[in-house]
Amino acid sequence: MTEPGKYPRRHRVGDLRQFAGWEKNARKIELKDDDILYLQADLTVTRTPTAGDQIIFDKVTDVWERFCAELESE
Repeated sequence: MTEPGKYPRRHRVGDLRQFAGWEKNARKIELKDDDILYLQADLTVTRTPTAGDQIIFDKVTDVWERFCAELESE
């Protein structure tokens, strides 16, 4: 569940695919680079803005956390 006051951040699939572990760990569904996914406060990625709904990626590691921080700073 999303923390109070925290909203999921929208990202293009193409941007998320830049993470080296994305293809290995993301759910195997067909997504285009321009599709939008939601990065939740707990660093999972979902298909919808609702935390825990249609999870695409949930392999949260230190490396993923650093990638997300860099993504957010762009």
